[in-house]
Formats: sequence, C-alpha cells, structure tokens
Amino acid sequence: MALRIGQTLRGARWDYLLVESLGSRTVRSSVFKAEIISRSQSQLPGKWAVIKTTSPPSHTSLPNTQYTIRPPAPGESGSVIEWNFNYVPEVSEKQILNMLKNEHARHMNPVIRSSRHFRAMYEAVDIQDISTKEDSLCLAYEWMDCTLKDVSSGSHLKSSALHKNISEAVLGALAELKSQQLAHTDIKNDNILISDLHGPSPVVKLGDLGLVRPEGFNRFPIQPIAMRAPEVWSGIGCFHSSDVWALAVTLFDWLSPRVFGAHDMPEGHWPHPWAMAKLLRLFPGSVQAHPTDPDYQGYFEIAELIQKSGCGDNTDPKCFEIGSFEEELGKLDISPPLADFLRYLLVVDYKRRPTASDALKSQQLQRLGEGVWPRCHDAAIDQVGA
Repeated sequence: MALRIGQTLRGARWDYLLVESLGSRTVRSSVFKAEIISRSQSQLPGKWAVIKTTSPPSHTSLPNTQYTIRPPAPGESGSVIEWNFNYVPEVSEKQILNMLKNEHARHMNPVIRSSRHFRAMYEAVDIQDISTKEDSLCLAYEWMDCTLKDVSSGSHLKSSALHKNISEAVLGALAELKSQQLAHTDIKNDNILISDLHGPSPVVKLGDLGLVRPEGFNRFPIQPIAMRAPEVWSGIGCFHSSDVWALAVTLFDWLSPRVFGAHDMPEGHWPHPWAMAKLLRLFPGSVQAHPTDPDYQGYFEIAELIQKSGCGDNTDPKCFEIGSFEEELGKLDISPPLADFLRYLLVVDYKRRPTASDALKSQQLQRLGEGVWPRCHDAAIDQVGA
C-alpha cells in the first residue's frame, strides 16, 4: 500500500504521523520518518520513529545476463566472453511483504527483542488497502540518526570510539543471533545504524532482519555481493562466521569502497564474476566452483579469466589493479589496531574464522579502542543528517 506524507497510522499504543519520506533506502521497502503521537498519558519512547512498509509495484527491471566463453578468433588473444543482456522483473510486493513478516517474526524472538544491539521494533501496524481490500504491513522502529553509509570515513579515521562501538554492537548482535542458530546474511553499511555520532561514545545498533536465515542456509547464494564470504560464493552455505566476514569487509569497504565487490566494474561486465574475481585476487584460492548452480559455475570460470587478466604471462588487458589483501590493507591510512582487527577477522576458512563471541573477547578488539596512530592526521568533522 502506498503511504503519503501527512497520513497518520494508528498503532496499538501510539499514532504515527508521517512527516518525511526517506525513500526506498533498500530495494525491499519504502521508509518514512514519523512523529510519535500519544493517545493517552503513556510515556513515548522518543519523538520520532521509522516506518517501513511494502513499496507499490514498480515497472523497473533489474538486469540479467547470459554469456558464453569461446576460443579466440584470429587477431584476438585469450578466451572471449560474450554477453547477452536481458531483463527480469524486480522483487515483487508479495516478496517484500514476506520479508517484512520475516523481520517482524525475528523481532518477536525474546533474545532479539530484549537486546540492546538491535534497533528496537515498537510494533506492527496493519492497514487495509481500500482499493484491493488486502492488508498491508507497516513496521514501526526506533529512530536512529544515520547509517554508516552516511558517515564519511575520511572524517572519522581517528574515531577509535566509533570503530570500536561499531564492532562491539554488530558482533554483539551476531553473537545473539548465533545463540538462536541464525545468520543475519545482510550485514552492510546501510544496516549499521548510528546515533550521537559526534558524542564521546556513539550509539550503534544493527537493523534490517528481513533476510535472517537459519545458519548454514545454502538454497541459493545470499549476502550483498561485496560482503559475500568465500564459503557462500562456493555454495557451502551462509553461517554465523559468514556474517563475521561481512562485518570486516563492511568496515574495509567503508574505508576503501573500490577494493571488494563491483563498485568499479566497467560497462559490459557482470557484477557476480567481477566481485568473485576480486576475492580471488585478494585471497588466492578462496573461492571454489559452485557444486550445483550452473550460473555460479559459469561465473567462476569468468572470474578466473578476469582475475588472471594482465598478470604473469597473460596478455589480456588487465581488468583491475587490485593486489593481495595485505597489499590493499597497506594502502589504507588507518591505525595499526584497526588493521590488525580486520586481519584477525578476515580468515578465509570459515571453520577457523573467529566467532563473534571470540572477537568480543579478543585483544584485537580491545586494542581497537586505543587508536594508536603512527603519525598525525588532520581530519575535519563532518555533519551527518538523519
């Protein structure tokens, strides 16, 4: 159901006056800022709330592609990838509704509901669409000032309190999900929520539980492409340790957004093999061919060609300049404790990777708060809006 500014939603405890559209901050829902209005003398949880609801159907489509790999023709060098782009419909409103229902169900879990590490869900509000006679679900959440995506990493390189608070909050949330045999599967900077950014101890919480799955889920690859762990690419499954990997990559990506993923992908390529090739360059041998999915088997073949381009005896044009993980880590202008923390979490073998509970007790996390720098940095403090 399409909501509008000025509309009031009637909840079980409070009313919510929609005052600002925050847009479709994800492809899965529309988001609004709302003023919480009391109908009695009960104390309000705050002045503002966030309302998430299903988006109205869109005619926008998402790109899909088919490809073939053929031997070189006369005058060409190396294998040739031929692409045929077509389009498939985007996520349907029914699928979005199912994600919101899943998110609501996860928030009803007592462990999550009582946690300080997750953004609080106030309640679910059911609204009937007069035109379709169907119910539409809205979820009301605690208001947070911004997301990590809104925060300039360049202006917060010395913010050791922010680095540590982000890490502790997300690891704490992941440890609680682990206790329920669940994986978040959608760790990224959009879902790390921050308030009091410029205070001495910023408040950080994890949001968006719509894609939470049982640990070991492997029906299809999940996680954002840039943050996707090697075992997910390889078709083994998405585990608690996959979320730990995603947290480390999210921090790295916040500091340097063109190393992991497909942010720098030129036109004519497809993001899955491009991101997979990056991972193979950063961590050689980290990804294996998917055992059953023919699309991902093809992606792996292409990823190997991309990764090898322009290297050694390969005469193909070089696709990207990314080096090994240690080389890319050395390019970051960050404190040694933060570099050590990223190195500690990014273990390729998911069975040997630290758990969130291990990381919370680790010396690497404790040193993260020290923020020892080899030299001085001049960083202006930016102002981040809601």
